Amino acid sequence: MKQQPEANKQKAIELAVALEAKTAAARGSDDLVCRDGMAQMRAGLERGTQHAVPTEPGHVGKSVAVEAPPDWRPTILPEADYIPKQEATRAKLKAMLAEFVM
Repeated sequence: MKQQPEANKQKAIELAVALEAKTAAARGSDDLVCRDGMAQMRAGLERGTQHAVPTEPGHVGKSVAVEAPPDWRPTILPEADYIPKQEATRAKLKAMLAEFVM
């Protein structure tokens, strides 16, 4: 992306910001962004299942997949906690994307 012309980078940033704004309300409390972290790993180790999986070529040791129990759900913060953080991040989104692609 950094090698693209300036106009293309600006257009990509504008589109990304517009897409985020257009779809934000539809996402609601999306637990997908709260998955695959330490809480899920802990639940998998304590109450889930573990099984050996093939170790990737070039890696050493034993690989084990850890799966959380089927009833596990991530904890979602109350809106009073996450809404201000979302708004602050959205306010900086254009600048953050510019730093990434420029």
